[in-house]
Amino acid sequence: KRIGMKAVFKNTGFDAIIAALLAKKCNAVISGMNDTPERRKQVAFVDYIRVGQSIMVKAGNPKHIGSVASLSGKSISVEVGTTNKDFLDAQSKVLQKAGKKAIKVVTFPKDTDAAAALKTGKVDAYFGDSPVVAYYIAKDPKSFGFAGQPVNPIPVGIAIRKGDPLIPKV
Repeated sequence: KRIGMKAVFKNTGFDAIIAALLAKKCNAVISGMNDTPERRKQVAFVDYIRVGQSIMVKAGNPKHIGSVASLSGKSISVEVGTTNKDFLDAQSKVLQKAGKKAIKVVTFPKDTDAAAALKTGKVDAYFGDSPVVAYYIAKDPKSFGFAGQPVNPIPVGIAIRKGDPLIPKV
């Protein structure tokens, strides 16, 4: 409203949102997108927060997960196309080089499906941006809890096409 536009929201799979922006199917991506050097090669960002990523476990932490290192040999759900997956893949390689078991990263097309996989016991934990994890826990504290401290703080921003006059307005 402040910039003279009306917001219309279109849900798009996370792994397709940059392509949708570049194809002019939308004017901006407002989806808790982490601002990374790889993504900056394609789009511009207006950052609004810097958050870490967190591990969510079943309430009571029955698998005794307390850190990224403790994910060795366990299955972890994430949304496809996210920096959460990239981070876990990199950490899995570090663990393997140290002689430990890999992290089994299980991807889902929607974040809600990744969280549901934990609730239904299909995975040992869920990994996502800390505010998202906090939301799931607040929504269902009898099912979920935090494991360990947030890691890997990254700026989060609104993605806009490079050179778009909307950037300074946002």
